[in-house]
This record gives sequence, structure tokens and C-alpha cells, in this order.
Amino acid sequence: MDVDQSPSSEATLTSKPTTPPFRILDALSATGLRALRYALEIPFATHLTANDLSAAAVQTIHRNLLYNQPTNPSAIQKITPTTSPAQAHMYASPHNYHVIDLDPYGTASPFLDSALQAIVTKDSGPGHATGGGGGLLCVTCTDAGVWASTGYAEKCFALYGGMPIKGDASHEVGLRLIIYSIATTAAKYGLAIEPLLSLSIDFYARVFIRVKKSAAEVKNLASKSMLVYNCDSGCGAWRTVALGRAKTEIGRKGGEFVKYGLASAPDGGKGCDWCGFREHIGGPMWGGDLHEEGFVRRLLEMVEEADEEVYTTLPRIRGMVMTALDECTFTKIPIPVAGTTKAAAEGEEFVGVEEGNAATETAAESATEILDDSYLTTSRVILAAETLAPPTPPYPPLPNPYFFLLPTRLSKTVHSISPTQASLRGAFLSLGYPVGRSHCRPNSIKTTAPWIVVWEVMRQWVEKYAPVKVENLNAKGPGIKVLKGLGGGGSDGEGEVGGAREEVRKRIGEVRFDEELGKDRERSRGGKQGGKREVRYQMNPTWGWGPMKAAKGGPPGVQKGREGKRKEVEEVDEVKAEIEVWVGVRADQGELWVEKGGKKIK
Repeated sequence: MDVDQSPSSEATLTSKPTTPPFRILDALSATGLRALRYALEIPFATHLTANDLSAAAVQTIHRNLLYNQPTNPSAIQKITPTTSPAQAHMYASPHNYHVIDLDPYGTASPFLDSALQAIVTKDSGPGHATGGGGGLLCVTCTDAGVWASTGYAEKCFALYGGMPIKGDASHEVGLRLIIYSIATTAAKYGLAIEPLLSLSIDFYARVFIRVKKSAAEVKNLASKSMLVYNCDSGCGAWRTVALGRAKTEIGRKGGEFVKYGLASAPDGGKGCDWCGFREHIGGPMWGGDLHEEGFVRRLLEMVEEADEEVYTTLPRIRGMVMTALDECTFTKIPIPVAGTTKAAAEGEEFVGVEEGNAATETAAESATEILDDSYLTTSRVILAAETLAPPTPPYPPLPNPYFFLLPTRLSKTVHSISPTQASLRGAFLSLGYPVGRSHCRPNSIKTTAPWIVVWEVMRQWVEKYAPVKVENLNAKGPGIKVLKGLGGGGSDGEGEVGGAREEVRKRIGEVRFDEELGKDRERSRGGKQGGKREVRYQMNPTWGWGPMKAAKGGPPGVQKGREGKRKEVEEVDEVKAEIEVWVGVRADQGELWVEKGGKKIK
């Protein structure tokens, strides 16, 4: 075949490749500021839609686009304001979006079905900005009073398809209920989800979910969903039961396949395994991971490179992302041997490394690599250096460490003074169970230790450091049953009935409450000890911090007063003025103004 070598043909072959489309929808845009940030900060975005039901809000979006036009004209031109109900816009959209952001007043549940219909779900090709991995759903729910408390349990079930729980882990359960709602809605259309980052912040939840078409992965939904049996009126223990079973087996020809089946029912009607009190059911809810490690690590790298003058809340962002990384990686950190040297904690040479010993040299090299990772805390880095013969846990660790412990809650059950967080962390580490923290609550401890170990640790704490007069305890309360080991016993057969408590003590041995082992020293950004500690848990900025009132409908400039009289309202109130002053800084390089009555007031 002859090939055309003409100049026109050569120009066609060497022409600049077209930019692959990348569309973002801000479905409930209000002032349009989030769409503006997407346009200005995401260079590969090709089209952004700022949609809102309110005509007054869309007028504000147009005005803010005009104010920001001089800043970056090419980026601002990517934004298209639209006026329509969010569900109608997403159902009727002629093209799917790669990113859909839902940030409504209250629950996002009414918008999930339409959002999943409008999002890109198929592979976009290796050259696409999404990496061929479907679309991204960014969801905010501000109704924490529904999904994080039992005050409106019936409403929570109606909105999210599951029941909340009462207790310290209510916010994590709320996150799992929201993700479960998204997962079940997506599964109807053969869509599988993967949570990339899930955070409970102040009064709201924010989740980032990857959505893709995968009939095979949808089959895993039942095994990734669970019920929680929560002893909220007794000792505070919980147990989880998966709704389905997924087991990998070997076929006749040697290949692997997944066999799906029904999960076993829990023992019913006998109460809590450890105190005998009545349990309450929570869920069904999402039983998979809340975060994706690779995504969180990449996000943290970007945070480290960001400018604090531009992102003024960067310390808080860094602290929350670091805590999220700790949540999804703490089980992978090497477990220390008993006894931590102070020299190692002060950064001296690693101990236990023998020259020519391949095993110890490999362990030291791994520890050095971990030491270079500034995302990990110092104490666990030092322990990794000494992990040449990690302790064997006396009882099998939990495969999925859901939720977390609070030292104050455990001590309240047994009516003793509370152990410090460091001493309790050290106790679990000395027994061979890794520990981490949860972003949902300060002073929280995530661990793979089962409850039979947790309560034995607390018994030895009471015996050694906080003696309790058992005769003064309520004979029918949970505390005396836990201390005496009078519970019904674990559902796995590891009960404490009769003389089993002595067997538990013999199997676990003496617990060391090693505060030095359990201390969680922060590392500075430069990797040195003693640096500035990260802001992991932010204090509320004001008293009664919570969601603001929803915007009023109707034409701009006029509202009805409580007495039924019409009163004139300035088109730009204080909140909008603050927003537009900020936008004005972006537009005019420092000139501040507020528009009032159609005029600019400097």
C-alpha cells in the first residue's frame, strides 16, 4: 500500500493530540465558589457545570465568574452555570460526568440515584485523566443528628437503609451507613464502589467514592455488608456479623474462584458475651475499608507540597489525612518485641542487627525505609527496628478491626480510674496486637485485640494500679460481671464461664502497661523528633458549632418577616459580602469591594 507523503498528510500525523474530556458537576453550587476552585486548581478539567435550583443563586454564580474573569480567563470559560433541580439535571444530562460533587443541606440520599446515573462508570482508556477507573462521587451529609445518634433511628433507616448505634463509635457507624446506601444504590445498576477517603468532620460526613462498572465486584457487596450487635446498655462491647460469605477456592483445573454463600446466624437471645446485657442491632452497614491506602498516601504527598499561604487550614488537613493513613495502615506496621530501648527512641543505632545475618539485616533495612516515611509516628518506627522476633498474640487477632476503644469508656465499665492512652497502647503492643487511632474521636485506640483480651487487660489494670472494692459494685451491673468473668462467653467458644477465666489468665500471662512502648511521639515535617505536633483533632471554632440555616427561596431582595410583613433585605448580606470580598481579592489583585444596591462599595 502506498503511503501519502504530502505535506498535508505529514501535518495531520504530527498534529497536536486533543485533550481528553474531563467533566465536573457541582450539582448544588449556591455561590459557585467550589466550581471556581475546581476550574482554577484542576488544570486537566475541560468542562465544569455549576448548577443550582435557585435563580438568585445562579445570578450570584454569574457575578462571581465575572469578578474572577481577569484572574484566569481560560479557566473561568470552562464553567457553565445552569438553573434546574439537581436530580432532573443529572437524569437528563446528555453526557456523563467524571466527578460529581453533592453538598446539600442535610442528607444527600435523594440525589444518589440520579448521580450514579450521570457519572462515568466505564474505563476511559489509559490516556485519560481518570486512569481508566470510572468516576468519582464526592458526597457530603450534614445530618449527623440522624446517622450518628439514635434519636431518629427510623429516619436513618428510611434515608440510609440501616439502623444507627448508640455509643462512642456512632460517627464511624454513620460513615458506614452512608457508604452502604451508596453501594446498594449503585449495585442495582451493576456498579461497584470503592471508598477512597471517608471522614467524619465536625457536624458532617464527607466521602469520596470511586464508581465503576463491574458485575463481578458487585457480587462482593453482601460479604462487605454487616450487622453490629452493640452492648450499649452494658459493657460497651460489640460484635459484627457479615450478611454474606465470599470464600476463595481452588477449582478442578487449579484456578482460583470465589464461592458465594449465606453467612452463619449469630447466637440469638442470650445477650452480650461479656456482661449478659441486652444487645441492640445496628446496620446493615458497609463492612469494607473506609480509605484506600494508595489514594491517601498520594493525597498526603500533595498536602506536603502545598503552600500554607494559599491553603490556610493546611495543618488541619495534614493532621486529618495522617490520621486516616494511620487507620488504614496500622495493622501493617511491624509489631515490637518486648522492651523498647531508650537509646533507640532517641534515634541511636538500631539494636539486634548482626553483621552477616541476612534476617536481621533485612529487618533493619525495612525499619530504615519506614524511618524515612514521615507519615509514621516515631515510637512505631523505632519498634519496627527491633522487630526481629515479634510476640505471638495469645488469641487470634481480629481480621477486620472495626471501630475503636476509649480508655475512659473501658474504665467506666469496671468503675476504676482510667489508664493513660500510652499505657493501654503499650499493653496491647506487648501482647502482639498492633494499635492505631481513629479520626472520629480523640484518645481513641484501634486494635486487632479481641474482647477477651481487652477485658483481661482491664482486669490486670484494676488489680495492679486501680483496686476496686467489688462488694461496693452493683451486683447486677456489667462491671462486676466483667471483673469476675461471669459473662456468657465469646461466640467463638473462647468463653469465660466457670473456671475459664483462669485459663484466659494463663494463656495471656502478665500484661505490661509500658507507657514508653505505647507513646505516640509525633515527627516533624523534616523527619526529626521533637518537632511541632500535628493538629489531628480540631477544636470547634465557636460555641454551638453546627450547620447554618438553609437558604430561603423566592426572588432576591425580598423576604417575609415572622409577623407576615414584607421587609426589604439587602441583596448582599454579611456572609455573602465576606465571600465576595474574598473573590474580589482573587480578581483584582488586592482590591476589596462589596456590591450593594447595584453599586460597588470599596
